[in-house]
Amino acid sequence: MRRLKLPGADTWGHLFKAEYLAGQMRQSGIGAYFSTAWMPSWYMGDPFRTYYPPLTTLILAPLVYLTGDSLTAFALFATLATLAMALLTFGFLHSVWGPWPAAFGTTLAL
Repeated sequence: MRRLKLPGADTWGHLFKAEYLAGQMRQSGIGAYFSTAWMPSWYMGDPFRTYYPPLTTLILAPLVYLTGDSLTAFALFATLATLAMALLTFGFLHSVWGPWPAAFGTTLAL
């Protein structure tokens, strides 16, 4: 049986924020995304370090809203980021060395 690999400690903070924002969007509608996304002092309850991660507010919160689960949204984001990296790698290597080295380099990158 395969075990689920859970994300690290900092990732849990981002997933918590994304889950909070998705909950606000479910309760108050899509407009809540724009009003609660940039609230101050959310980061671990610390009022001095007001850190606004764009990854959480711009990408993960809508994915959590659409999928309904923060871990599923995280897995979907990781998959989409890997596919984007593969396309960019292929495009760069294709322009420099041609199609066969690009296919080989993209396979190695993945």
